[in-house]
Amino acid sequence: MDLSLCWLEDAQFDGSSFRNARLGCGRNVSYRGAHLDHTDFRHVEISGCDFTGAKGFDTAMLYGAVYDPANPPIGLPAGVLAQCKAEAEPPPTDPRKPTNPREPSEFKESPLHCHATIHAIPIED
Repeated sequence: MDLSLCWLEDAQFDGSSFRNARLGCGRNVSYRGAHLDHTDFRHVEISGCDFTGAKGFDTAMLYGAVYDPANPPIGLPAGVLAQCKAEAEPPPTDPRKPTNPREPSEFKESPLHCHATIHAIPIED
């Protein structure tokens, strides 16, 4: 699943399986109890996201994920949080550096806005 061009702010993915998925930016997303094996969060905003009870951090890719220090993610193991970057403001306009978009208009490409419900997706333990 590739949601890398989606703005996921306030989405609720409690208990979902994102095995091998690429996720997009979004503040205050709930991943409570989600399965995150091999999920790609690299250079994604995770400000205020809730990872309480999530599984699969040993293979999830969060290196370079960014968050506002005034609104940090919760539920991440300390070692995983250490891979992320606390950024109060977006960095200079160097295209090689990740940005912490405050709004979808700050994306390099236009994000997809959608409302969706995903039901009964089987997950493997």
